[in-house]
Amino acid sequence: MKLEDFKGRCLVHFQKKVCFLKIDKCGGSTVFHNLFKDEDYEKTWRWDNYIENPDILKDNYVFCILRDPIERLVSGYFEILKRVDWPGTFEKDFYKNPSQSEEERFLKFVNDLEKNPDWNGHCARQKWFITDKQNNIVKVDDFWSIKDL
Repeated sequence: MKLEDFKGRCLVHFQKKVCFLKIDKCGGSTVFHNLFKDEDYEKTWRWDNYIENPDILKDNYVFCILRDPIERLVSGYFEILKRVDWPGTFEKDFYKNPSQSEEERFLKFVNDLEKNPDWNGHCARQKWFITDKQNNIVKVDDFWSIKDL
């Protein structure tokens, strides 16, 4: 599955009229587990897509969580290193030479991101997750900081 296939994804509670725009590496798992803590989530929450169903943004309170970009980049880097089965990862320069230092490997990772910043959701720009197909920022009622969780 390509990253583009995830554009517009959101988690919606239609009874409470809440829409969570999940940005990778920005506390989504924490929110996800806390949202579902005391409820039968399969009946109350549903994954949807605001690009395919734009009324979601009009009909619900929409929020997302943002993270310091440097912290998120480093976290995304380590996540990518753990998940070596992801498509395209092995072709990346930072994977090809096992004898390189960690500093060299990270710099190759950053250089690769400069060429293609959105090749993986764990390092794609946070803005990408809250934009439409024309890359315009969509309606978001609240931006929360990961530090406030």
